[in-house]
Amino acid sequence: MEVSPKGDVVAILWAKTMVRGRIDLYDLSSGKCVRSWDTPVGWMMNHGLAWDRDGKLLLLSIANEPGCASPSSHPDVFAFDADSGSTKHKFTSGLLVGGIAVVLGDRVLAVDDNCLGVFRHHDPKLRVFDLFGGKKVREISGRGSGVRYVVSSSADGRRFLAFTGKMKAGFDWSDMVPYDRVVDETFSVWSAADYSGIATSQNILGVKDSDLRLSAHGRYAVSCGEASFVYELPQNRLPAKQHVSYGVTPGMHCGAKEDSQVTLPIFRAIRRVVCPSRSLIM
Repeated sequence: MEVSPKGDVVAILWAKTMVRGRIDLYDLSSGKCVRSWDTPVGWMMNHGLAWDRDGKLLLLSIANEPGCASPSSHPDVFAFDADSGSTKHKFTSGLLVGGIAVVLGDRVLAVDDNCLGVFRHHDPKLRVFDLFGGKKVREISGRGSGVRYVVSSSADGRRFLAFTGKMKAGFDWSDMVPYDRVVDETFSVWSAADYSGIATSQNILGVKDSDLRLSAHGRYAVSCGEASFVYELPQNRLPAKQHVSYGVTPGMHCGAKEDSQVTLPIFRAIRRVVCPSRSLIM
C-alpha cells in the first residue's frame, strides 16, 4: 500500500497468484476505487510500490525470476500512468529486484532481494536509474555485504534509506543448500543531492524483517514489524568516527505527526502497529 504524495489517493497491490497481481487506486476522501489494472506477469514482492514525486506515475518492481535464481534480462521495473494504468516506462534492473524508491532528479533506486549463495550475491549494490530512459547512472555500496531488501525515500526526495545489515552465507549440509545468516541488522541514510552517507544505525534486532520508512522531510525514520521504532535522524552528515556507531535518539510513537512535540523518557518500541504508507501485498 502506498499513499500518493498529495495524500489523496492510495495504491494497493493485490497478489492474485504468485506471478499475477492487480493494482487498485482508492480515493481517500470517498473510499471508492477509482482505477484498477492488472500488473505484468512476474514474481510479486511485498515492498515494490513507489510513487514519483508529483504523483503522476506509480512504479512497481516485479522480480523476473523466483527467489534465489539469477535475474533475467526481462523488464522488472514498471512505471504506470496513474490516470489510465497504462505502462509509460519499463526497464531491467539487473537485480532480483526488491524495494524501489524515487528521489530528486527523477532517479529510481532499486535494491536486491536475492538469497546469498555460497559464492554469489555477497555484496549487491544499490542501483540508481534514470526514470525515463532506464539507464543505470550510479551504484552505492553498503557496509561490506551489500544494500538489500528495502529502500525508501522521503516525500521531498532529498533523502533515502536502505537496509545495510551484514549478512553471511551459511550451508545446510543435511539438505545441501545455502541459507542467509544474519550478522547484524542496520539501516543507512543518504542524501539524494550528492549520494553522500548521512548516518548508519546501531544494530537493531528485527529490523531486517521490518518495513523501513522515512518521514516527509527525512527528519525521522520508522521501522514497523519485528522492530517497531521511530528514530530521530541527524540534520547533517556525521563525522566519520560517528558514522557507523551513531545511536538513534528517543523518538515519537507510530502515527504521530512529524512536527509534533513528543518527548519520551526512554527509547520506545511500539509492537503490532500498521504504519502509514506501508508497502503490502494484500
